[in-house]
Amino acid sequence: MRVSLYVLLPFVFFAQTAQFTKDIQVVKVGVIFFHNELELVRAFDTAIRDINELELDVRLEPLKHFVSEDDSLTLQEFACELIDNGVAAIFGPSAKASSDIVEVICNTTGIPHLQFDWHEENFYIHTRNHKLTVNVAPTENMLATAFLDILHMKQLDWKSFTIVYENSRSLGRMELIFGWRQVHKAGIKLWRFNRGDDYRILWKLVSSTREKNVVLDCPADIITEVLNASIYYNMTGQFNQWFLTSLDTHTSNIRSLNSRQFIAKMVAVRVRAYMPPPVHDEADVFEDIERDPIITVCARLLYDAVVLFFNAIRNQIRSSRYQEPRVRCERGFWRFGVEILDQMTLVSIVN
Repeated sequence: MRVSLYVLLPFVFFAQTAQFTKDIQVVKVGVIFFHNELELVRAFDTAIRDINELELDVRLEPLKHFVSEDDSLTLQEFACELIDNGVAAIFGPSAKASSDIVEVICNTTGIPHLQFDWHEENFYIHTRNHKLTVNVAPTENMLATAFLDILHMKQLDWKSFTIVYENSRSLGRMELIFGWRQVHKAGIKLWRFNRGDDYRILWKLVSSTREKNVVLDCPADIITEVLNASIYYNMTGQFNQWFLTSLDTHTSNIRSLNSRQFIAKMVAVRVRAYMPPPVHDEADVFEDIERDPIITVCARLLYDAVVLFFNAIRNQIRSSRYQEPRVRCERGFWRFGVEILDQMTLVSIVN
């Protein structure tokens, strides 16, 4: 099995450090997790620790809340409690939350709100009620452009292919691909499956079309199982090619499938921190970082969000335009929150 991996997007790095001063500004930041999001907790804690160990003139003091279920009243209570305790930003909750109550509360109080994964729709972020929310996750359109660029590679040269997907929500990332090739007939064919299905039935149907090129869109935790079922239907020979769209493919233990029966060419993507020139080859760029506690893309994006906020608020404090927030859910608006939001935009552009 030949595995090709491609870098998708860079991350924000720490801004250049200035000379340490004795005056240390402690900034409180709040975060809301679901109870089973242990990897996100580790990523958040790692970002806070890495920042504070720099011993700069700004330190972050985290305040955490954990929710056991998707309940808007609980999210509202925790968001208001964090704001009452003087946080200068709230991170989360993840896309597991169906309500946008945290965004609305932050917008009405002037407290910056940072997201780090893909919610149902992002169009509302730029509306009147969500101007204080920043999402560091790449947009669906950015992913669609990246996926199309990969399929344009000469190494693939696909005239037709089949998209096999587990969740129709992910099809937004295929929008540009649909415009590139005609659906059905000699262009694109679509097959949907559900987690827990007998995947052999899926691949029996796909193989009956004599398809050699497959775009597989499914969560990383079932990629190996889904691919393994395709072996029985001659989908993994030397003339077969796969494009795996999950940004967490590197966590799926896909290399365990390497065998005489699995010699297809595999193409995947991964979001990694920016690596400066000279340009690295695939082995360098995708070599695992030893003892890196941050593995999944959402965890890395959360780490990035913390770093982005730290750089922005540190710039704001050093400009002498900063006062600690003293607002509550029912009254007050922290005017410096909008300025910090602007700083985050500048930091993103510079880095």
